[in-house]
Amino acid sequence: AAVALVAPLHAPALAQVATSAAAPVSIDPRAVMPRTKGWAQLAGDLPVDPDVTLGALPNGMRYLIHRSDAQKGRAALRMVIIGGSMNEAPDQAGLAHFLEHMAFHGSKRVGDGEMQKSLERLGLRFGADTNASTGPDRTIYQFNLAKNDEASLEEGLMLFREIGSELNLDPALMEKERGVILAEIRMREQPMQVFQQQLSKRLIGDHPFGLNPGGRPEVIQTAPVSRMRAFYDAYYRPERAVVVVAGDIDRNAIEARIKAKFSDWVGRGPAGGDPDPVTVRPEGPQILASVVPGMPLGTLQLNWFEPYRPNLSSRADRRKLLVEQLGSAAMQSRMSAIVEAADRPSTQIGGIGSANIVGVMSGWSMAASGVNDAPKTLALMISTLRQVRTYGVTQPELDQTIESRRAALKRTAAAGNTAPAEAVAGGDAQGAGNNASFLSPQQNLDLFEEQTKTVTLAEVNAALSAAGPGAPQVTYFGPSDLPGGVDALKAAYDAAMKAPVTAYAVAAVKPWPYTDFGKPGKVVERQQPIDIGVGQGVTFVRFANGVRLTILPTQLRRNEVLVTLRFGNGRLGMPRDKMTASDMGEWIWSSGGLRKLTRPEQQQTLRTEAVGLSSGQADDAYEIGGRVTPERLDRQLQLMAAMFTDPAWRTDEWDDTMRLADEGDKSVPYTAAGVAGQNLDVLTHNGDIRWKANDSVLRHSWK
Repeated sequence: AAVALVAPLHAPALAQVATSAAAPVSIDPRAVMPRTKGWAQLAGDLPVDPDVTLGALPNGMRYLIHRSDAQKGRAALRMVIIGGSMNEAPDQAGLAHFLEHMAFHGSKRVGDGEMQKSLERLGLRFGADTNASTGPDRTIYQFNLAKNDEASLEEGLMLFREIGSELNLDPALMEKERGVILAEIRMREQPMQVFQQQLSKRLIGDHPFGLNPGGRPEVIQTAPVSRMRAFYDAYYRPERAVVVVAGDIDRNAIEARIKAKFSDWVGRGPAGGDPDPVTVRPEGPQILASVVPGMPLGTLQLNWFEPYRPNLSSRADRRKLLVEQLGSAAMQSRMSAIVEAADRPSTQIGGIGSANIVGVMSGWSMAASGVNDAPKTLALMISTLRQVRTYGVTQPELDQTIESRRAALKRTAAAGNTAPAEAVAGGDAQGAGNNASFLSPQQNLDLFEEQTKTVTLAEVNAALSAAGPGAPQVTYFGPSDLPGGVDALKAAYDAAMKAPVTAYAVAAVKPWPYTDFGKPGKVVERQQPIDIGVGQGVTFVRFANGVRLTILPTQLRRNEVLVTLRFGNGRLGMPRDKMTASDMGEWIWSSGGLRKLTRPEQQQTLRTEAVGLSSGQADDAYEIGGRVTPERLDRQLQLMAAMFTDPAWRTDEWDDTMRLADEGDKSVPYTAAGVAGQNLDVLTHNGDIRWKANDSVLRHSWK
């Protein structure tokens, strides 16, 4: 076995918010799109990240400059156009996406194909570093620069300026690009896209936010360039644009460069507008069950409608949201234990939480994923919701939730401003599109500490009681017909609504039992730091029992340690003449909990510790590991040692695991990615069955 400790390069993940629609209400549409009118944060009482400069030009264009020192000599650029598929007229469906492609086909100063060549000369790879994307409400262009030198920054900003107002939109080049767009539309016709479109129809009706950004083939095939130019002039305007620059940069110099490049940008013709938000709940049954062939797993959602609420930037707004989030997280933790006790009719059920799409809708949502038994899952959701609204969550549950979030915020704050430039720019671009607030990790922690001092249990429970008033809209999506259909869901809902409500008995949190692993190992060999060209040198250690330790200090991520345990021979150690259950054994081993703690107990015990594990089977080893702050390294190592030496090998969930795997098999033929994922490994290993994906027949034979 070998253990490696590395401070890694880390890119924060972006989370997608669940959505729902709104109830009838009178709203002034002019007041619901704050994202297009300056920086809302500057009008509020929240601090701004000291590493961020927020600014706006007299023509209305906004800019965000974010210094991040994780990668010396690197910078990343984004340009956000607040306009996407929801802004298209019916005869323009898909032209926002088409226009994004045409942006790379020539402008006043840059000929067709020259943009790509000039960026490649600067070290950018097309697709990875140079790319763009079109969504319902925004289009984002990205350049991840290989260097932060003057030539690269100048070239990148110049190209953004050209895209903003100087595109040629050559009709001949548009003809050549039509086939590319049509091919992308075909590639996107996948089960999960069908699911998203059906869900959007269910929640927001015919609002154009729910349309496919890829567009309609008949429009792509026939639309004249004049129709594309009309969209270009209406939405590619300074007042609907945000330029983001992040990385190892001089903020003052960048600000001066932006002002010089973009101050003379003037929109052409009438400005485009935005569709009104959803103010009337779309028609449809209260309970719906829908089949989406090829969808890998079933989902169950409860949604409530309410008037649209614009995003606001104030301490009071953040505190209100914090109270709601604490209640939702405490409820989700309780739901995890309830789901386990009910033999896991679904893999996960969340707490009730607010949902919002800027300028479109607001509401509340509660969702279950990996649904095995939809009626039973629905009954659990309704009964727990009624329980929480009647008795609330308890003080221990709230305390644990606060401590868990505090630990996460402390970890992020300790890491500091060290995320890679492209991750920072990507996150800032999404936030800018929503006119979000930009606080540093330390400011977020400070605000959390300030506000949780006054948060009370009564306040949290009041927020839970007020969330999602009235009867929810119940929606089930699955890969095949639901046994019993809507009638089964309605019966489960009615029974859960009529059942007696009792208070929840909170189980005592067990102490962590794995702190003593015997006598410390004896070091028999140590190679002092060896310079291999990275970090501060590598130290190799070997213990008497054969375990090897590799220690690599780096500056890529401050106050964070990556620790990995590798053992065995991975796929290379599997037999070459027959398929085995090794990968399923790895799953049972990693998900079965510990002998002294079941998985739910383990989650509760370690909830505030900010430690955790991921596991996997590599070609040459099995691996477990995680990322922690230095002060949590000891507990992380204890967790890994416990998993390695005292796993429980519980098989309670075997049938559910087999079902989920079987459903996954059924979904494979519906997407190119699914087919590739199932076959690519064995094809690239010359047909070696050790890399072949196990099918349902083999899996069930191993029980």
